[in-house]
Amino acid sequence: DDGNCDEIHAFVVTEKKNEENVSAALKKRSAEAPKYMKLKRFHFVDEIPKTTLMKPKRYLLKKMVDEEKQKAKLK
Repeated sequence: DDGNCDEIHAFVVTEKKNEENVSAALKKRSAEAPKYMKLKRFHFVDEIPKTTLMKPKRYLLKKMVDEEKQKAKLK
């Protein structure tokens, strides 16, 4: 990783029973994508937090990623 680009994370809303299939499909698509489009990680969530205008609250999604990174550092 050269540090010149942001990490790309996918937030996926799906039923628990489909997570394995969706995970495999995302891994396959990411492997075929150019380097700048590769997914660093994907997260299965119950819902995407949205504003009153129905736009995703990106700051909350970023906060989720940052909290996961902090937990991983503590382990």
